[in-house]
Amino acid sequence: MSLRHSGAFLGLATVLAMPLACKGPNTNVKIAEPGSESGEVARAPGGSGQPDAGPRPPVETIDLSGNLSGVGDMLDAGSKLFNMWSPPEPGAPAINLRDFISLTLIQEGFGPGFFESIDLDGVHAFELSFPHDGQPHATDQDVDLALSMAASNAARAIESMPAELQPQPMGQNMWQLAADDLALFFRAQPAAIEVAMQVEALDRAAGLPAKASPDPRIHLRAANLPSGDIDVSDLIPIPFGSRTLSSIANEVEAVELHADFGTARDLTARVEAEAPFERLGLDPIGAPTQTPSALAQTLPGDAIAVWQMPWGDPKLLHDVLDKQVPVDQVPAPFDGYVGDVMGGAHTLLDAIGDEVLAAPYLDDKGNFSLVLAASVKDEAAARKAVRAMFGAAEKAFGDHIALAGKDPKHKYSVKFKQDGLKVGSHKADVFTLTIPKDKQDDLEGTEWLVGKKPKLEVSVVVAEGRIVLAMGAGQKAFMSRLGRRLGKKLSDQGLEEGGGLALARKLSAGCQYCVAVDPTELGEFVLVLFANDPDEPEAVRKAAKEGLTALRKLNLDGEVALAARFGKGRGALGFGIPQQLLFAKPDEVEKLTDILTSVTDAEDAEAAATSTSI
Repeated sequence: MSLRHSGAFLGLATVLAMPLACKGPNTNVKIAEPGSESGEVARAPGGSGQPDAGPRPPVETIDLSGNLSGVGDMLDAGSKLFNMWSPPEPGAPAINLRDFISLTLIQEGFGPGFFESIDLDGVHAFELSFPHDGQPHATDQDVDLALSMAASNAARAIESMPAELQPQPMGQNMWQLAADDLALFFRAQPAAIEVAMQVEALDRAAGLPAKASPDPRIHLRAANLPSGDIDVSDLIPIPFGSRTLSSIANEVEAVELHADFGTARDLTARVEAEAPFERLGLDPIGAPTQTPSALAQTLPGDAIAVWQMPWGDPKLLHDVLDKQVPVDQVPAPFDGYVGDVMGGAHTLLDAIGDEVLAAPYLDDKGNFSLVLAASVKDEAAARKAVRAMFGAAEKAFGDHIALAGKDPKHKYSVKFKQDGLKVGSHKADVFTLTIPKDKQDDLEGTEWLVGKKPKLEVSVVVAEGRIVLAMGAGQKAFMSRLGRRLGKKLSDQGLEEGGGLALARKLSAGCQYCVAVDPTELGEFVLVLFANDPDEPEAVRKAAKEGLTALRKLNLDGEVALAARFGKGRGALGFGIPQQLLFAKPDEVEKLTDILTSVTDAEDAEAAATSTSI
């Protein structure tokens, strides 16, 4: 019998049909004859029809389990998102995912009663195991399934399945679907459909919902995974560490997915894996943090994004500086100052306290700054280290300037001024390196980064138990804002205000890599790139500038969160979008859509005009 309808289950029927699909491609499926006694299926010894060769070796199986709840609310939330971000054409009905799934199932041969009888708000849970590949002694009998689906009318749902997958009644609220020497048994309960591959396993299926965790709504686990032979570099282009990552990937023993979504819930997903992540060399990373970041609270809150990490033991980083930095390959005249730079770097690593942070900013004038910050346990040592490194850089570039000669095209300047910039009641050191004229053409369109008179400018302040470094065209404006926060009683939570870091910590039950992204600020940065790109047509740059003005007037609330946590034998990655951002006000969504389409429409118009002219 063909099993072509199994795909229409949309996940539900896939689980039901999975044991049948585990058979070979030439399986002949037959339905137990109605009225057959007890409905049992004849099974050959060993399940394969071969003579019994004695006791079999143990069979290794992949063990899957999971539970799902709140499906109805998730479908309603999905419908709401579709209609918000991709509204129907005038006169067309709004998208309703419940109706869509019901209609799809009917088209695939299910009776209307199937979907109507499933309790979408109930708990659905399953356990499934099947043999690893490459075990000649494994048979179809080693596949095991126990499933409980919440239902308001279990019997009606079973009897509404397609004719080709129609179980036959056995009496006592039980049905059977037979396939050669395999069978699926169904039992109708007042609030659930129970499915198993052995009658005695139906009781195990009945107990699954009680073991399910109600929050978050989606749990999936795959355990006892076979070892693999994956080369990570074939999948991801990474410059180093592919052997270590490959060894970890090939020794993953279990994977879990925990996800949530709903009309009044954040969209979250966390993937956890059991593997030897300690091989990554995690010593510089501190223990997972579950409390707000004092460093993030100090900095202004309107960053494009923020990355925060607890600080651990820097010994591994010291080893990298000593053993892997090619000091002997540094060209003259810079080679004479490498020792000062390396010494300052070692001192700075030891001066860092309990956390580090990085955050890109874009000010109201479209000037960019990249901010690096850390808590420090020794301000004097940190300040001395920074001055050693930038002082050495000033001397090295000064020597290079002397060698370059007086040709105006190659001329540039360097300056390092200690206490050169006021930052509130504190002072920052400032390092400035101008760009020679023969290099400025290469920087056309990057005024947002190097300014109208191209130069690299870096300022560093050490104060209040923190070191903050800012570089880019917007660094002075950033330091001015920072000065109004250092040592002051603050009325806001800085980079914690947007909620992204808090969501990141929640995603992975304490994170080591905590990331928050502000979509509005990120959108502004993208539009600034378009508006300043000399390779873009004038119409596109104009649309980007107008969009930038409009975007700054929007009031979208919330930040996207990313999280990572790694420890001995276990790691986790998380992703989340807060509900206030998912379900933003309709007028804000419409304005945002108009801004994005205005730029793409301008690009399309220019492309069409170019094509016509050709």
